[in-house]
Amino acid sequence: MKSFKDVKATTKITRDLVAELDAATIEKGVEHAYWGAIKATFKNGLPSDADQTDGFIRLKYIESELFLLMEFKFNKHLKKRINAMEVLIQIVFYMHILRDRLASVPNVVMVGDKNDVFIINTRPLIKYLDRSDIDWSVSPSSAAKTYFNSVVVDLYNDIDINYYPHSVHDKDFSFNEILDDIAVLMSDSDEKIKLTPTNINAAFDQFISQVITTNKFTAEELVDIFIRR
Repeated sequence: MKSFKDVKATTKITRDLVAELDAATIEKGVEHAYWGAIKATFKNGLPSDADQTDGFIRLKYIESELFLLMEFKFNKHLKKRINAMEVLIQIVFYMHILRDRLASVPNVVMVGDKNDVFIINTRPLIKYLDRSDIDWSVSPSSAAKTYFNSVVVDLYNDIDINYYPHSVHDKDFSFNEILDDIAVLMSDSDEKIKLTPTNINAAFDQFISQVITTNKFTAEELVDIFIRR
C-alpha cells in the first residue's frame, strides 16, 4: 500500500487542466477537465459518477482511506461564501445518499468551477445529515433553492466551515496544491454511521470485508458480533 505523499501531479496534468478549463463553455466541460486531472493523477483507481454525483473516488493509502466527493460548476464565483455554501448544501444531500447506499460518507470534498477550486474535510457537514427539517427526497440540485433561507444560511454562519479557494489561473498554480490540501484534510471523519433499513446491508458487507479476518464464525455469530459493535 502506497503513501498519499507519493501521489504527485505532473506539470502536464496542471497544464491540461487549465487549458481545458479555459476552453470550457458549459458545466460539463469543467467536469471533464477536473476528471481528466483526477484520472491522470490517481492511476490506481477510477472515479465513479454513480448516485447522481459529479464523481467520487475511494482509494486506500497508508495514512488513511481517501473517499473524495467532487462537485463542479461552470462559473459559480466560489470566492463568495454564499455561493460556496449553495454548493455545499448539494454536497450534504449527496453525502446523505452515499451514506444510505454505502454506509459510509466521503471524508474530503473537492468543489471546482472554471476559475477556482477548493478542498474541505466533511467533518463540519456531518451534523447536517440528520436534520429533521430537511426533506431528503428533494433533488440535490434543487437543495440550495429549496433551503436557501434556512440550511444555506446555517452553513454560511457555521464557523466550523472554512475553505480556501485556489485560483487556477494564477501563474504559479499547480494541481499539486490541491493534492497538498487533500493530504492535510483526508484524516478520518470519525463519523459513526447511523444504521437504517436502507444501509444496513451495505454496513454489514463492509464489516465483513474490513473487520473480520477469519472464517471461523458462523453466520449467526457474525450477525451477533455486528450488532454488538
